[in-house]
Amino acid sequence: MSKDDYFVIVYQVLKYLYECLKDGKTPDKEQFENMSLRLNKDYWYYIIENLSKQ
Repeated sequence: MSKDDYFVIVYQVLKYLYECLKDGKTPDKEQFENMSLRLNKDYWYYIIENLSKQ
């Protein structure tokens, strides 16, 4: 991923959550794990923590 990909990742996470909500589905833990595999673990936690605060 590129240096300034924070907002791209946030968009992907929010898009997935919105699609689950819209379809009445529960978010899949494996989907989040697949998203996080491409990132440094600390960076992933930083993104998720910031999303939960906002």
